[in-house]
Amino acid sequence: MKFFIKSILRFGAVTLVLSSIALLPIPGCKESANLDDRQEAVWQKPADSDVPDGFYLVSRQSERRAELLPVGEDERIVIFDKTYGGLGADEPPIYLVVSKSPQVPISLSSPPKSGEVEDGKKAVMLDFSEEVAAKLERFSADNIGGKVAVIVGGKVATRHKIRAAISGGKLQISCCGAGACEHLMSELSDNYSEEK
Repeated sequence: MKFFIKSILRFGAVTLVLSSIALLPIPGCKESANLDDRQEAVWQKPADSDVPDGFYLVSRQSERRAELLPVGEDERIVIFDKTYGGLGADEPPIYLVVSKSPQVPISLSSPPKSGEVEDGKKAVMLDFSEEVAAKLERFSADNIGGKVAVIVGGKVATRHKIRAAISGGKLQISCCGAGACEHLMSELSDNYSEEK
């Protein structure tokens, strides 16, 4: 789709065209489907490789990135999309504002394991190190009612409301998308190192 912009000055009967440029679609931009969004392109930024894996408290969220701006110096916007199967096929991505550093980093005491949960869905089972398990329990107890995003490999793996303290150092992440669990396990394997 092309858009044309013309700067026009009118002096009585004289019209002067100062510039005329064609705007072409920019790779990485997606035209919004919402009527009030059609005047602006929403930047679909690729996954940030500099986003550390961990648990992040979500301070606010929206289907429109522009509604979250500006963000603070210690905040960033991440996208929750269909990468790990967390959203339905017809659901738009959700933009989340989180801190630049995780409230609880991911450090595993054993390699991630695959398994199955109800309805035959696949899941990834995680065992956290003692230090992370204690931080996660404190973090979740202090933020009951808040939303948490689990970011792995620069992408939001899951987003949930905290309903109770997460204790015991174990967590299960269900995967709905094809190949999502395998990809998630591959990304999470970097968070495990054998202690000597």
